[in-house]
Amino acid sequence: MKLHTDLQMQKFDCIIYNFPHAGFHGKEDKAPLIRMHRSLVHGFFRNASGMLRAYGEIHVNHKTTAPFFHWNIEELAYWNCLILIERVGFRKEDYPGYKNKRGSGSKCDDPFHLGECSTFKFRFSTTARKMTTERRSLDLPSKKLQQALAYCSNTWNLGILAVKRSSPFL
Repeated sequence: MKLHTDLQMQKFDCIIYNFPHAGFHGKEDKAPLIRMHRSLVHGFFRNASGMLRAYGEIHVNHKTTAPFFHWNIEELAYWNCLILIERVGFRKEDYPGYKNKRGSGSKCDDPFHLGECSTFKFRFSTTARKMTTERRSLDLPSKKLQQALAYCSNTWNLGILAVKRSSPFL
C-alpha cells in the first residue's frame, strides 16, 4: 500500500479499513484462517502506520463476536506502534455509500450479515514503539533470555511485563 505510486508520498489524517478479510479458505473459526486474517491486518497496520500525518488515526471496522474477536485487532495494532484511543459501535450510516459485500463466489455482490461490530480507532504511540523495541530486543538465545527473565523477576512484577521470544509477525 505505502509503495503504490499514487500513495507513496502522501500522508493522511485518517485511514479506514472496513471489515478486513483474507478470503474464504475454510471455516472462519479454524486457526489457519485466523492466522491468515491476522497476517492481513498486521500488514495493513504496518503499511498504514507509515502513511499517517502526526496525530493521524487508523480506523478498523470489525466484527466483535466469535470467531472474529480471536483476530486480536488491538494486539496487532500494538505490534505496529499503534494504541487504541477509542472503540465505538459501528454505524453504517457514518459511511455514506458504503455497502458491505461478500467479495467472493456466486453471491459476491450480496451483503454479509454485520451483527455486532465496532470501529476501533488507533493512533501512533511512542510508548508502544518503545515497548515493541524492548520486546524485539528480548528475541535472544535461550540462555540469555533466561538470564534476562531472572533479572526482571528480581526487579519488576512479571505479571505486568509480557515477555515473548518473538512475535509471529516480526
